[in-house]
Amino acid sequence: MAFTYGNTDWVLYGMDYEGNVCSKESATTPNVTDLADNNYGKNWTSRKLIWYPLDTDLFTAAESPTTKLQTLLKLGICVDACPVPNGDLIRPTKVKWYSEPREWNVWYASSTPILNRCIPDLQSNLTTPVVRALAESFIADTGIGSLFQYLEAELLDGIWVMVIGIGTGVVLCFVWIFFLKFTVTFFVHLVLLIVLALFTGGSVLLFWRAEYIKLYAAQDDPWQSYIIWFQIGGGILGVFAIIFLLLIIFMWRRIQVAIQILKLSADVITTTPTILIIPVLAVILITIDVVYSVFVGITLYSAGEVVPDNFTISAPWLQPVLNTTNQLLNSGVDLTNGLNLTNATVNITGIDTTAVINTSYIKDTFNFKLLFQLFNLFEFLWAMGLVNAIAFMTMAFVTVMYYFSVPGDGKKAPIGATFTGLWWTLRYHLGTVAMGSFIIAVIQLIRIIASYIQSKVEQSQNDAAKWIGRCIQCYLACLERIVTWINKNAYIICCIESSSFCSSAATAVGLLLSNLADVSAANFIADAIFIFCKICITGLNVAIMYGLFQTGLVSETKVLFLPLILGGFISWTLASVFMHVYDAVQDTALMCYCWDKENNNGSDEKPYYFNSRLQSILNKYNEGRDHKGRSTRKVHVAVSDPGDESAPALTPDKGPSP
Repeated sequence: MAFTYGNTDWVLYGMDYEGNVCSKESATTPNVTDLADNNYGKNWTSRKLIWYPLDTDLFTAAESPTTKLQTLLKLGICVDACPVPNGDLIRPTKVKWYSEPREWNVWYASSTPILNRCIPDLQSNLTTPVVRALAESFIADTGIGSLFQYLEAELLDGIWVMVIGIGTGVVLCFVWIFFLKFTVTFFVHLVLLIVLALFTGGSVLLFWRAEYIKLYAAQDDPWQSYIIWFQIGGGILGVFAIIFLLLIIFMWRRIQVAIQILKLSADVITTTPTILIIPVLAVILITIDVVYSVFVGITLYSAGEVVPDNFTISAPWLQPVLNTTNQLLNSGVDLTNGLNLTNATVNITGIDTTAVINTSYIKDTFNFKLLFQLFNLFEFLWAMGLVNAIAFMTMAFVTVMYYFSVPGDGKKAPIGATFTGLWWTLRYHLGTVAMGSFIIAVIQLIRIIASYIQSKVEQSQNDAAKWIGRCIQCYLACLERIVTWINKNAYIICCIESSSFCSSAATAVGLLLSNLADVSAANFIADAIFIFCKICITGLNVAIMYGLFQTGLVSETKVLFLPLILGGFISWTLASVFMHVYDAVQDTALMCYCWDKENNNGSDEKPYYFNSRLQSILNKYNEGRDHKGRSTRKVHVAVSDPGDESAPALTPDKGPSP
């Protein structure tokens, strides 16, 4: 619909005041005769640029900036080159209208072509009075001009440090994940200790502060009123510390399971590094989707009928009226700064300084434009969700292939596991990810519409409606998070069993509920470790960049503020990409462990696939338990030779065979 009813040429080249698209001939296009006296292109097809005159009314009228901009966009004139003022206020550069005996004086701003539009060039010395005055006053008041110059100099001086920082950031991420296999136990214990210390230390500090005020503050000291709040806060943090300590004690075995799952996840990434290609491809596809959706939205906006319009504006084709202070009488703005005046005092009287301008604009005669804009938004949300779902399922397939490669130790994903997982996702399970992402997109679209309605309700005086709207927003946000969580685990079960979306979702929910303690502990530990890893990687990489500045090998400047900030942002982004992959692999490995424990019994016919590091933990976990009616016994894990060709491969019994 956008390409059928929309005018893509109008989007690309712009529409002038008569409704003509620049460079595109039509029945109403000015002919050669009309353009004969115009000094900005006698051939219409050469007029690929559109120039918007800056009239004095745009600076002196009381309308809002949005209204002024809408007025400006109705005054466009197609030109073959962007007009540049000549610096002479008395005999300025002029842009003539096509067949009318009128012309615009180019007083205010030089312009430069950007996306086929002549945009005011604030850096040009020929951009004078009003435009430069507004910009320069803002720069002078805020100091932003010198700040920009400073930041520009820093960026140029530190560019190579940032380039090196990207490389060191990637290397640090790989090295960190590799050594995480050996250090994850230490880091988990360290994170738990830090959290416990924060709760305990915060509680002690607040109680100490309350006692200090009691002992040393005067009775009329305002701090006396805060004693009760310090005590309440200290009590709350103390309770949190006790609860957290009890959780650590009673869930210690599950914490050990979470540690082993993290180690296994690190093995998957380090033995199959091609899995890191998937989020990069996802970012590229999402970027393409963003560009496409924005273009379709703009094209839909251009769908409609060109209709005439008119409004009153000062007559810009007249010579300027100057008084003895060289100011324009109808605007009160000094125009002489940087201009060459041949006569400082010019008196012109008896001339009407207003006129009616006839222009054109796009009228919304496309009745379903809003509906199709909503559909375009939904398409964007669905496509973005679909790309993310395909990326997640591909990484899940790699993890499943690794986990179920052989029972016990010696696991190894097959060669080309990443591309095999991508192929299986697209070939066998595209409908599954499409269904899951469709549900999420519907919820997100409802949330966006509800947010728009809520923004209107917030402007009213109806408190009940505001409260109801906020409750609806909270409900929709919770619903989206729950459905996203179920979808993610449904994709994993689909990779294991090759079942349908609904069946996989039901199985996933059942597994999650029956292993809720293991899943909760593992997810809490994983989230804490991922945040800790991102902070450490970012800090180390920024420290490396700081060291490069200090040595002077790459940059002569010792310390640069902006490159270090940008370097930290880049490092955090790189670490987030790696941790996103790690998170997907960890979720899949955890679900594989739960599925393995529920569906196998350790016999020769149904051996457990988890490695020997989980054997002793699960043996303790199952001591004295009759798991699903089976006899209580020790878990036996087969240890396979990684080179044994007879070892069982990944067999979703109902799934695709490689």
